[in-house]
Amino acid sequence: MDFLEKRSIPKTIILSIVTCGIYAMYWLVKLTDETHAALGRENTAKGTTALIFTIITCGIYGFYWVYMMGEAITEAKTKRGMHADGNTAFIYVALYFFGLGLISQALLQDSLNDIIEHDGNGSQTGADVQPPLDLNATDLNFNDNNFTNKAPSPTVDLRKNNDDR
Repeated sequence: MDFLEKRSIPKTIILSIVTCGIYAMYWLVKLTDETHAALGRENTAKGTTALIFTIITCGIYGFYWVYMMGEAITEAKTKRGMHADGNTAFIYVALYFFGLGLISQALLQDSLNDIIEHDGNGSQTGADVQPPLDLNATDLNFNDNNFTNKAPSPTVDLRKNNDDR
C-alpha cells in the first residue's frame, strides 16, 4: 500500500462503537498497512495477519502490535525531521493494558495524520521521503536587500514561436 489516507478520528471512534468493534478491526488493518507505508518497511505482520494474531491470542499480540506501531511512528516522524516523542510506544501499551486500545488507535491515527500532512496529503511514503533541507547562510546570496538561492532558476521563453505559422 503506497497511499496514506487521512482519517477523521471522531468518525472512526464513533464507527467503532456503533459497529461493536467491527470497524475497529478494519481500522487496525488499515493503521498497520499505512504505518508500514509511512515507515517504508514492515516492522510487524501485515494488517490482516496482525488482526488474526490479535484474535487468536485473545489480545496478547495487541500489546506487541501497539508497541511496534508506536516505534514505527516515531521512526517515520524522525526520518521526516518531525518532532517525535520516544515514549509514545509505552503510552500506547499502557492505554492498551487498561482497556483503552481504541484510544491507542486514535493516537496512532493522529500521528499518522500528522505525517500525511507533512508529506503533502499522502503523496509520499517512507520509501521516497527526502531528508530535511539543511540550508545555512553560505547557501544564500544577499544582493539589493533580496536574498536568493545560488542555484539558477529555470527560465521560460514566453515568446510565440513563428515557425508554427
